[in-house]
Amino acid sequence: MRKHLESFIAGEWKPTAPGDFFDVVSPSTEERVAKVGRTSKADVDVAITAATSAARSGEWRHLSLDERSAVLEKAAAALVAESPGIAETTTVETGMPLATSRRQVEAAAGMLHAAVSNARTVPKRVVRSDTMGNVVVELEPVGPVGAIVPWNGPLSLSVLKVAPALLAGCPVVLKGSPLAPLSPYAIARALADAGLPKGMLSVVAGDGDIGEQIVADPRLPMITFTGSTAVGRSIGAQAGQLLKKVALELGGKSAAIILDDADVPAAVDVVAGTVLSNMGQYCRALSRVLVPRSMEAEVVQALAARAEAIVIGDPMDPATVMGPLISKAQRDRVESYVDLATSQGARVVAGGRRPQGLDRGWYFEPTVLSGVSNSHRVAQEEIFGPVVCVIPYDGEDEAVALANDISYGLSGAVFTADAARGYAVAQRIETGVIGVNSQGARFCAPCGGTKLSGVGQEHGPEGYLEFLEPKTILIPGDVADDLVASGVPFQGFRS
Repeated sequence: MRKHLESFIAGEWKPTAPGDFFDVVSPSTEERVAKVGRTSKADVDVAITAATSAARSGEWRHLSLDERSAVLEKAAAALVAESPGIAETTTVETGMPLATSRRQVEAAAGMLHAAVSNARTVPKRVVRSDTMGNVVVELEPVGPVGAIVPWNGPLSLSVLKVAPALLAGCPVVLKGSPLAPLSPYAIARALADAGLPKGMLSVVAGDGDIGEQIVADPRLPMITFTGSTAVGRSIGAQAGQLLKKVALELGGKSAAIILDDADVPAAVDVVAGTVLSNMGQYCRALSRVLVPRSMEAEVVQALAARAEAIVIGDPMDPATVMGPLISKAQRDRVESYVDLATSQGARVVAGGRRPQGLDRGWYFEPTVLSGVSNSHRVAQEEIFGPVVCVIPYDGEDEAVALANDISYGLSGAVFTADAARGYAVAQRIETGVIGVNSQGARFCAPCGGTKLSGVGQEHGPEGYLEFLEPKTILIPGDVADDLVASGVPFQGFRS
């Protein structure tokens, strides 16, 4: 059994109180695989105090962007070097297939490099002038940040929050999920070894009460959270009372619109990659597949064949494509949605049950449902499991209406042989990110949600800007001239 009985508090590894720990249970064996120290509320307070001090007077505040970037790029190299061990840890605690865990580490390193590139596109200050006078607009760090991440991508989602915040000059107090608390410590080790000053990052572990403490502390003027819409609403409400800034990346129920000229096998490949991999525990999963009524049987058959071919089993086995769900509660949730769907008239075309021969572990077969109405709960609510609903439509306008008839707006995709047509349809879909014959996020572009899928952006320069606040300084003309002459960008016109 692994043991991790320390928290990373203000840049130092601090032992947790003797006996105050919680167990991590393997989703694939149902056995205890790790003993993790629970961060005390007193140590969380120490972490927040250190972050507050670092934000005001720490050495990081005075470093240039290039100097900060060097630390993050060194940390990225460390993650790559330690990839085998980090990936194995992620697989042990999440049940994610080892190949997927390795890609998560690669993604985390890529996010560090991308965060640097994105930050470099944003000028720290600009001069503006109009007939009323001259100003310089400077971007300043929002201050210390509380970050809370879920279990389905514990390392990459940690990096996605920590990297832009640090580049902006914001110290971070990071909390992972009690279901997957070990992986976030990897970024703490990498950054500490890369030379991140003390106080700039703390990583704590525990249950919801620790997250509540972070959200409630007025010394943290910003909270960034990835997780369920229900928890995001609660965080937003509490943060609103304190007038805190929030960035909330929440749930999704995204649609894949297959148009009548689409390459069905190619579309099915993309859909399967989001819904039938990592057990569908992916907020951007294309879990609603909208198809022309005349193509419904073809698409259902193709999805079913793909689902039935997926190798389910031990996530440490290189041949495994799909591992278990994260917990018994999550498997029960998925089962209940499938049962509900069939009670409302849906038909299970593939999967729909626990796989034979896997008596231990929280496994569930990849499932394809047909005969689903867009109004059914299985089509309206996020399941967070390997379940895809096929919904027929009559005409392009109805496809758009069905795609938008949902309370979420996180992701989506349009599949067609005519790229211009796909782009035109994509423009009509109410969502934060949508692909034409593709799906997913791009590190160079903003990635956020609409409706109940959240507020704020991640990735791209916009993700970096979330951690900065503009400050306007009215200046005389000669100061404006000197700044422009020194290379500060100029916007507006000079009288």
